[in-house]
Amino acid sequence: DSGTVKILDILTNCWNERRQVQIKYWALGAKQPTPRTIEPYFIQPSALEHAIYIIALCRLRNELRVFRLDRIQEARAMEELYEIPEDFDANEYLNRYWSITIEGEPRDIRLRFRPEVARIAWETVWHDSQVTQQETDGSAVVPMKLALTRDLVSFILGWGEMVEVLGPRGLQRRVAEA
Repeated sequence: DSGTVKILDILTNCWNERRQVQIKYWALGAKQPTPRTIEPYFIQPSALEHAIYIIALCRLRNELRVFRLDRIQEARAMEELYEIPEDFDANEYLNRYWSITIEGEPRDIRLRFRPEVARIAWETVWHDSQVTQQETDGSAVVPMKLALTRDLVSFILGWGEMVEVLGPRGLQRRVAEA
C-alpha cells in the first residue's frame, strides 16, 4: 500500500541521515494511536511474520523499543539529529529473542525432543545460543538462552507431544496454560 511505502521511505531516509522521526503509533492493545518521537537504530524485515519492524529509541518511553511498520499511521521527518551508540549491535540485540517480539530478559531454557524427531533438532539451528546434546535414550536436549515470549511458546506448542520443556518452570507453566 502506498501509504506504508511512504512511511517506510521516511523512516529509511531518517535512519540513514540520523534524523529523528515524529510518528503516530497504534500499539497493540491501545485504544488509539499515540504521537512519539523516535530515533531509528535498525530496520528489520521479518519473512516469518510478513512484517517490517523498526528498532528505535522511543523518546516517549526513553528506551529502546520495537515498532511494527504497519502500526505506524503517520511519519514526519524532523531536523533534530541523533547518534546510534557505538556499542549498539542489532544482531546482538535481536539474538536474545526467538523472533522480533521483544519482551523480557533472556533465560536458560532446555527442551527435550523425543527420539522420533531428535534428528531434526541435530540438523536444525534455531538459535545462535543453541547447543544440541544427544541423550542415551536417543532424544535430543536443546539448551538455548532466550526470553520467554509468545513466539517461543508457539514454537514449542507446534511440536506437540514431541517436545518437553525441561526448564525453566515459568516456561513450563506458560506452555501448559496455552
